[in-house]
Amino acid sequence: YLEAATHFCKTMTNNNKQCGWVGVEDPRYQNDREVKIDQIGCPDCGTVWGGWYEENEAGTGGSVKYPPNAIIGPGINGAGYFQDFPRYLSLGCRGKKVELQAVYKLIDAGEEQNGSGPYDAGLEIGDGQNMTKCSRGSGSEPGEIDVNCRVCSNGNQACLIEKDTWYEDTMILDIPEQCPPGDRPGGVMFSIFVNPYQTLNVSAFTATPIT
Repeated sequence: YLEAATHFCKTMTNNNKQCGWVGVEDPRYQNDREVKIDQIGCPDCGTVWGGWYEENEAGTGGSVKYPPNAIIGPGINGAGYFQDFPRYLSLGCRGKKVELQAVYKLIDAGEEQNGSGPYDAGLEIGDGQNMTKCSRGSGSEPGEIDVNCRVCSNGNQACLIEKDTWYEDTMILDIPEQCPPGDRPGGVMFSIFVNPYQTLNVSAFTATPIT
C-alpha cells in the first residue's frame, strides 16, 4: 500500500484531487493509478473482509453491488464470524474534513444465535472517535427526518440497534494533509461491520468533503 500510495502522491495532478470513495466499479476509474492502491498486497484477503457483491439469479456468478439496497453480512451464508465491508477514501481527501455516513437496516439479526437484541452493527468507529446515530423509521425506505439521535463514543457497542429499523450513522474526520495519509490501508479504509449471522440492507454509504 505505502509504495503504491507514495507513487500516486508524487505523480498526482489537479485532475486527481476529487474527494470521495475510490470507485473500482466505475469505468472512468479503470486506468486511475489510485484504484491500484487497494489491489496491491491484497488488503481485503480473508473472511473478515466482506465483498460488496451480488450473486446473479442463476447462481453462476455476480458483480460488485454498492448501495443503495446492498444486502451484506455473513448471515447471507449463515456464517458464524463478523465481517467488515470496507471502502477506500481517495487521496484527494487529504487535508480535508470529510463526513462519512452510512444508512442501513438490520433485516436479519440471527436471533437463534444472537438472542432477541438489541444488537450492534453499522459504521465502524475506533477508540476515541465519536459518531452520531439517528433512527429513520421502519418503513420500506428510510424516512426523511432523523429522530432519536445520540452520540456514540469509543466503539459501536455504545449505541445498540434494533432489527427492522433504519439507522443513519454519521462521523466527521479530519484527514491528514500528508500524502499518503498513513502507512497502511487503514489510513484511508472505512467499513460497515456486521456481526455473525446478521444481514444488513445498506441504503447509503457515502464520503463527502465538507471543507
